[in-house]
Amino acid sequence: MKVLQVASSLSDWGGIERYVLYLSRGLTERGHDVTVAAPANTPLEKHLRFEGKTVETISVVKKFDFDAFRRYLALFRGQKFDVVHGHFSPDFVVAGVAARLRRVPVSVMTRHVALPWAKAKANVYLKLWKGIIPVSNAVKQKLSDSGVPESRMCVAKAGTPRLIATKGREEMRAELGLRVGSFAAGSFSRLVKEKGIDIFLRSIPWAPDVQAVIYGEGPAGEELAQLSSFLKVANQVSFMGRVTDIANHMSAMDVVVIPSVWDEAFPYAALEALSLGVPVVASEIGGLPEIVVPNENGFLFTKGSPQDLGRALNDARSDDDRRARLAKNGKALQEAEYTVEKMAERIEGAYRQFGA
Repeated sequence: MKVLQVASSLSDWGGIERYVLYLSRGLTERGHDVTVAAPANTPLEKHLRFEGKTVETISVVKKFDFDAFRRYLALFRGQKFDVVHGHFSPDFVVAGVAARLRRVPVSVMTRHVALPWAKAKANVYLKLWKGIIPVSNAVKQKLSDSGVPESRMCVAKAGTPRLIATKGREEMRAELGLRVGSFAAGSFSRLVKEKGIDIFLRSIPWAPDVQAVIYGEGPAGEELAQLSSFLKVANQVSFMGRVTDIANHMSAMDVVVIPSVWDEAFPYAALEALSLGVPVVASEIGGLPEIVVPNENGFLFTKGSPQDLGRALNDARSDDDRRARLAKNGKALQEAEYTVEKMAERIEGAYRQFGA
């Protein structure tokens, strides 16, 4: 198949960008001809170029960007794509209208967030796109509640390359200043309200033997630092900022904490932790329970409850053998179900379901 991945409004390096990169890689390995539309000089475009992928440098800067629309019309006229696959809401109208006008055989869009649509928006997207790919059952339920018919959806969960640490665990822990024998719980996300890092901080008084290691940047960073001082837990908390060698830092943790207070769709942090053999402690919300199964590969706690997160952290800390078993199970799950190859296989199946 000749496939265009539409990512012309993605300018950061987060979960959706990684999804597009990994999907492009996986589909290429399965023999498909993949082109990606992405803005020039963005992290996604640079990663794609590094891997030798075909890139059309198209940028969408508003809901209906006429310049981008003309570029898409010309692109679809010049290249006969079998599938056009959109990934982010600013692209859905521009690329969707152009694909419809040029009669691309199959147009699908992935819904990456577990949020409902207004009925009017759902109706527009259903007219523009032949199929919708929710990244989890939780997302599918939100779309169903918005009026999207079952027949127009195909759940296809993401995958990740197996992360490989380049430094030894103890070496990395020493670099981080973690005390020998200490229990380190790390969070890896943007520092924004919906990620629930404040809940993580508020849980520390309930888990006094836990060292919290917080990675990421964002507008809530200063407020979170002040909160750690106010709670008198600053000596148990380290703010590490944004790091590039995620595998080394994540593998140094005893658990990875995902304390989100909004419906996470299918977060990469959970998949990456599993690939490294690190158990996950996560809010019981959105698509997280589809990845994290208590007593199998991690721990769940009640959304927004510091006390229950503290309980989960104490539970994780209390039994080294159990934690090792959960880590082994998680790694086996990722290798069986959440690889890039499995992801591409599921997406290819969705393309065929909608007529490719």
